[in-house]
Amino acid sequence: MEPQEVLEKALAAVTVAQIPDDLREIAFSRAIDLYASGSVPSAQPAATSPASSATPESDQPKASTPNGNTGFYIAASKATGVSESRLEELIDIHERTPLVALRSSDLPSNAAKAQKIVGLLILVARHFYFDETETALSEVLEECKRLKCEDSNFKRNISRIDNLVILGSGKAATAKVRKPFIDGFADSLKNLGIPIE
Repeated sequence: MEPQEVLEKALAAVTVAQIPDDLREIAFSRAIDLYASGSVPSAQPAATSPASSATPESDQPKASTPNGNTGFYIAASKATGVSESRLEELIDIHERTPLVALRSSDLPSNAAKAQKIVGLLILVARHFYFDETETALSEVLEECKRLKCEDSNFKRNISRIDNLVILGSGKAATAKVRKPFIDGFADSLKNLGIPIE
């Protein structure tokens, strides 16, 4: 297993297990050891509930709407003040993964602004789709790469998003989504030039 995959699986296992903050570092370290040694089956994280299938709970959408898409558009709209229809134009669900629906040509040419927009959209999407309060920054980075807006200042640019808390360092860094971040989502997008209506 590649080091990045070990870190991602360990982080997912600790997140799914809802480890208290004061024990997260120890649990993460132990999870890394287990995944690196191959002691945990690679098809399933260590911290799944007995009722779940091989897919961890955090990878399960919270709710479904009649059209097959997840119900997170409704919850995200209520919490952020951005209409459901606008959220559907900004965020797409592809194979149970939230992605930015904008094309790279729709993003500002300024990499810092583009990265912040991608960060806002991915973090809000994952918060309401997977019920994540912490998201690996690697998720945002991958989307920035897909949209061709990543650069060497990525972490610094993302850390400058209003009301966002960055925890950890390196590939294990996460972004903690809190109520002020959600409350400021619409204004942050507007300030970056993305219409919310």
